[in-house]
Amino acid sequence: MGWTGNQAACRCANWPFGGTKRARYGLADRWRRLAPTVLMALLSGWQPGVSVASSATLIEGSARYAGKTPLVVSLIAPRGVERTVEDWTPFLRDLSRVMEQPVELRVGKSQRDVVDDMLQRRADIAWLGNAPALEVVEAGAAEVFASMVRWDGGTGYRSVIVTHRDSPLKTLDELLDRKRRLSFAMGDPKSTSGYVVPNYYVFARNKVIPEQLFARTVSGNHLENALLVARREVDAGVCNDSELAAMQKRFPDEHAQLRVLWQSAEIPESPLLWRLSLPDSQKQRLRDFFVRYGATEVEQNNLVKINNLKRFRASSNRQLLLIADIEMFNARTQIDRDPALSLDRRGERHQEVVQRAVRLETALRMQSR
Repeated sequence: MGWTGNQAACRCANWPFGGTKRARYGLADRWRRLAPTVLMALLSGWQPGVSVASSATLIEGSARYAGKTPLVVSLIAPRGVERTVEDWTPFLRDLSRVMEQPVELRVGKSQRDVVDDMLQRRADIAWLGNAPALEVVEAGAAEVFASMVRWDGGTGYRSVIVTHRDSPLKTLDELLDRKRRLSFAMGDPKSTSGYVVPNYYVFARNKVIPEQLFARTVSGNHLENALLVARREVDAGVCNDSELAAMQKRFPDEHAQLRVLWQSAEIPESPLLWRLSLPDSQKQRLRDFFVRYGATEVEQNNLVKINNLKRFRASSNRQLLLIADIEMFNARTQIDRDPALSLDRRGERHQEVVQRAVRLETALRMQSR
């Protein structure tokens, strides 16, 4: 697959609060320096939901610990629910054995499902994208304790926009040309690489709203979007480079039909979170299990099944700082584009954003042991 088009359109220095400023200013200080120039909201698709995770499965082998409270793990399903259950079961079977308690697996049809599992305390551990993870951390329901390291040693991934290899589209400018009246596949509104990052860098910065720009928009997970593009059911779509690599193995013919039009700067790998109210002793055992897993050939094979992983590494809420910056930027622009707000009320709302930024930075920089 050729990597052409505007591949270098996004660099870390282009983040609203990137570079050395992070060491000098907090989120609130940085917000006081922002000019209200972006005309649309990055996270406009983030609406509270009431859905419940789509499936709950007691991991095979957990029955030996009958009578003990299950450890509930809730996961996103970028490759579909059935594939996620299949990929994670060997690893979770080992988790059950080490923790000496049953493990119940819940797999969400969307990121919203997993967020709700954590907010409503239906789950003890979750795997989420960075953007939805920010919501549960800010709510005080969970904290980041680990992230993934891929087999090649990579600790991040990139959002990409793909088109068909024979498409006349060569640049972002052509994609954003209103006269073309194209069809486009966006990701889950709570997906970091499928929605949050491309929505900001590709659309918000160009002062366009996808639903208004394109003749037709659809929404799916990474694999679904890539397949739609490969089969020419849409003109272009969003996914990420990790899922494209997995697609090359599962759907080589369709993968060969794709061409990358744009890619973002590297995004930290999706974090794992635990429920904040778990006992400290249980948290320590969980952290030890995750970061030490992969010592044997069998364990290595189990990790590869999950997401072509090599290991897990310890992480913290701080990996969400970049996403927090964008969320604050979004909150500011929502205020600025609201014509119903008076000047005084707009000022009050801006002050509320600054206060929220202070609380959010505290949540991200403080971590339990």
